[in-house]
Amino acid sequence: MRTPVIGIAVATDSSDRIRRGAAAIVILMGVLVLIGWRVGSDLLTRGWPGLIPMIPLTAVGFITGGLALALLGERAGRTPRRAGLALAGGLTLLGVTILAERTFGWNAGIDLILFPNAVRALPWLPPGRPAINSGFNFTVMGLALLLTNRATRRGRRPAEALAAFTVAVSFLAIVGYLYGVREFYSFSRFSGMALITAVGFALLGTGVLFARPRAGTMPVFVRGASSVLARRLLPSAVLLPVLLGWIWLSARRTELVTREVGVSVFVLIVVIVFVALVVRTADVVNRLGEERERLLVREQAARADAEAANRAKSEFLAAMSHELRTPLNAIVGYAELMEMGIHGPVTPAQQENLQRIRRSQRVLLALVNDVLNFAKLESGRLQYVIEDVPAHELVTGIEALVLPQLDAKRLSYELTCSEGDTIVRADHEKVRQIILNLLTNSIKFTEPGGRVTLSCHARDRAVLLRVVDSGIGIPADKLEAIFEPFVQVDRALTRSHGGAGLGLAISRDLARAMGGEVSVQSVLGEGSVFTLSLPRGASLSESVDRPSGESVNRKTPATASPDLTRVH
Repeated sequence: MRTPVIGIAVATDSSDRIRRGAAAIVILMGVLVLIGWRVGSDLLTRGWPGLIPMIPLTAVGFITGGLALALLGERAGRTPRRAGLALAGGLTLLGVTILAERTFGWNAGIDLILFPNAVRALPWLPPGRPAINSGFNFTVMGLALLLTNRATRRGRRPAEALAAFTVAVSFLAIVGYLYGVREFYSFSRFSGMALITAVGFALLGTGVLFARPRAGTMPVFVRGASSVLARRLLPSAVLLPVLLGWIWLSARRTELVTREVGVSVFVLIVVIVFVALVVRTADVVNRLGEERERLLVREQAARADAEAANRAKSEFLAAMSHELRTPLNAIVGYAELMEMGIHGPVTPAQQENLQRIRRSQRVLLALVNDVLNFAKLESGRLQYVIEDVPAHELVTGIEALVLPQLDAKRLSYELTCSEGDTIVRADHEKVRQIILNLLTNSIKFTEPGGRVTLSCHARDRAVLLRVVDSGIGIPADKLEAIFEPFVQVDRALTRSHGGAGLGLAISRDLARAMGGEVSVQSVLGEGSVFTLSLPRGASLSESVDRPSGESVNRKTPATASPDLTRVH
């Protein structure tokens, strides 16, 4: 027996087939009824001898509604959708006209347009006019088709509620025919909803329900493990009571059984049916549980494989980064020797080329160092020395490291940090590395003549170090993407500014490993503000009793974060 798979319900394609199938049957039903009126066939117009026939105008309504349903698919183009909405509007107008005729005695002149002579032979009052419940259903279905794509703020679908109401009214009429209760399908002696009309409305409503299977309450039947139970139990819950009731009434009418025997048999059948449903439900639940366990095992194996592959990647990056440093250092060493003229005179052109070699070597070495640091972070092999450090010591002297970049772009630089007793509880070297990454990033994406500022201040139990620039800014939808490793948010900018996309990834991981965080605020075209938040340490008077430093080995969070360089 086939095992149900968790998460697989009635797919969108299957729901679309249900919609198109219901539309096709309704259209075919309307066409056959019109043919029946044309050739005088009671079987086609009534569905069964002696039953109420479907009026030609009702058949036209079904053809209109079926075409509208067929054209209003989820993937329909603009032109078919407009045609479908136009047909839905026509169906609504038809329903309103029928209701107005029945309610106010008004004659719109549409009842006898088709086959007037044959229709006048019916004992209708007036002849050719659909029943009031049919007019009501046409109105509701027309509105449902018009609102197929509409939803409330809470995700409710008005079309779904209208279609469900139509299906309920149609089901009531069908039950009335089965049980012989005329009041369920007719409000007068000489007119009423035909049985085939009730079936047509039920199909039309079902098609609207499945037109948008991923919205409203329909996901209960088409998505997730619960949908398996819902689809298996719903038909039995609807059809079995109706069938059992019909059997009971038929047996009583033909006097096959006495009332006492009939009730006893009826109760016995109900018990057997519900026990079978419970057993079936338990079997489905067990199968779903077994499938869930198998999926969990496969997921755990896949996660273990992914973690092993990630460790192998980190080890490879660390090994390769280490091996690349040796030839790079050799390149810069020989370039410096040549610049010094040890191997002979150097021309001005050669001197310029050697300087370019050294600059390129420094850039490449910085990229290799970023990759090596990132690999160490992911492997959890990075050591942290957590101690109380005055905030001004963390930012003093940073300017000298970025001064060449500031001068090259003619940027103004400002440092704001008092030399009070604002203490940071962190690793001194790691914090300076983060600040240097943030400053380098801001300088890289600030246009010549702009400004970059660095400030620090205490707030509650945290110390905030901020790097503010007047650069190009970051799009609002990219503010989180910049904190992912190797992500190039803007490839064109990345190529023009360079970088491996790891600076911010490393910075955020380092901050989190020390109990802090790196965040960003930005306005496109106006600049960005990067904030490094770290735990606040004891004041200078309190830090006397503290140990000078504690060495810890912390594994950084699994979600790394990338270089802001990448985002600008």
